[in-house]
Amino acid sequence: MHRICAREGRRRPPLSFVPSFLSPPVVRLLWACLACVLAVPAWAGSGFFLRLDSESYSEPVSLDAALNDWQGHFYGGEAQWSINWLESGYRRGVWGISALYRRDLWLGFAADTAELYYRTDHRLPLQTGRQYAVDITAYGFSARGARGSWRQAPLPGLSLTWGLSLFNAGDLLDGRLHGRATALAENEYAYEAAVDYTYAEDVLFDRQVEAPDGVGASLDLAVAYAFSAQTRLRLRVTDLFGRIRWRQAPYTRATANSNQQGYDETGYIVVRPALSGIEAYHATYLQRLRPRGSLALEQDLTPTLRAGLRYRHRFDEGVFGLAGDWRSGGQRFGIQLWPRRQALGLSWAWRRLAVGLTLDAPQWKDLRTLWLALRIE
Repeated sequence: MHRICAREGRRRPPLSFVPSFLSPPVVRLLWACLACVLAVPAWAGSGFFLRLDSESYSEPVSLDAALNDWQGHFYGGEAQWSINWLESGYRRGVWGISALYRRDLWLGFAADTAELYYRTDHRLPLQTGRQYAVDITAYGFSARGARGSWRQAPLPGLSLTWGLSLFNAGDLLDGRLHGRATALAENEYAYEAAVDYTYAEDVLFDRQVEAPDGVGASLDLAVAYAFSAQTRLRLRVTDLFGRIRWRQAPYTRATANSNQQGYDETGYIVVRPALSGIEAYHATYLQRLRPRGSLALEQDLTPTLRAGLRYRHRFDEGVFGLAGDWRSGGQRFGIQLWPRRQALGLSWAWRRLAVGLTLDAPQWKDLRTLWLALRIE
């Protein structure tokens, strides 16, 4: 069943999904997990393991600004994303079993779209007559469940670890908005955009819905290969194959047009999107998970010094890095450089405990890249 909709949407800049993409509950969860991990001795239980990965990136504004309605310096750009993975369990021999929580969210957009959103949100002057491309793709979900793993060594020097996750899912977001906007004056604009997206919460038009339930599965693979005693390759692919099946998932398939509502106290136009199209529920909706991967090639230069190349692929973009580490007194210290991100990573390992942190600025208010990794293995 579906219904024809013809109404107004939320009174805010028209061209964005939720800009505060890393929610405060996720931030609090990550800090709580960090405190718990640091409280656990690295030698606790030979089979016990814990893995925490949190990676966040915001290209157009800092992470702090992304959490505060883009209140900060504008750099321009085409992506915001956050990946969070928390897993804890037990391994025995080649088998492992663990509890898993994860939260993925990605927004990909045209550079024009980010600029127009920033300017209209901050009541900045527009270039009269300029046309802006409007194009946003959104993807997200959260998952809670279990993961089983199996390690095999089919060839000398080669190790494969397969992981299968089964989980309940929430926080569905999957779809696209695209169209065009025109600046009619420095303080006035008009737009028309088509939207087709499925969601747990209607962040565009404030439709009141009941969030759907999802059940999903995902296959991951970690590969380690030793070319020699000094040269090694490591590869990890998450969501090599993954799907979530949602029941009674709300969706909107419509056209949104600017609808002038007068001007605010600064003389800037106030608009609400006039919505025309279909609002309905998918009886079942299949969401395909987006694969991501990491690659490391390492070479021992001396018994205590190692150098390497790194590559990370997240959503629609890949970045290369340079890495080096050295061993001293049972500890290993590492450094990683990511030129495209202008980011620096530091790592430390001792016994079974490993910690890594990557930043692109010394102060939180300026950070656009934040990667955190914790391991007990």
